[in-house]
Amino acid sequence: EKSEEEKTKLTREEMRRMEEKLGAAERSEADMRDKVKAAEERAGRSQEEAEGARKEAERVREELRRAEEEREQLRKEVKTAEKSEEEKTKLTREEMRRMEEKLGAAERSEADMRDKVKAAEERAGRSQEEAEGARKEAERVREELRRAEEEREQLRKEVKTAEKSEEEK
Repeated sequence: EKSEEEKTKLTREEMRRMEEKLGAAERSEADMRDKVKAAEERAGRSQEEAEGARKEAERVREELRRAEEEREQLRKEVKTAEKSEEEKTKLTREEMRRMEEKLGAAERSEADMRDKVKAAEERAGRSQEEAEGARKEAERVREELRRAEEEREQLRKEVKTAEKSEEEK
């Protein structure tokens, strides 16, 4: 009779340990689901940032194109003014100086826009890399989650088997 009691105690203790393992596996699984969700959200945000940076780069490229056109137009005007000066027309040296200042400002603006395009393209590249990293992290955590779910199912089966065995005794 004592031997039977010892077996029952041992079986109950084993069942308690298996149920604790099952609970831990379920909590771990829930944590991994949260990690997957967070990684997927990071991937989405990084993708949005990359898209925004690409659009910004495109907008700045368009501004740059317009600035280049304006610079060319001003360059033509300066050449025309220089020819007119040579021909002793009504254009004054002051007007020429102002046009040359405008040309200088246009060239500086163009250089600034080139820098902006470069910066926006770099941001787009970094955001794309972050999105890819977050996607890989989400995939890795999904795989961990799948393994945890399998482990939980195995523990659940072991608990049921132990409970049936207990009932039969």
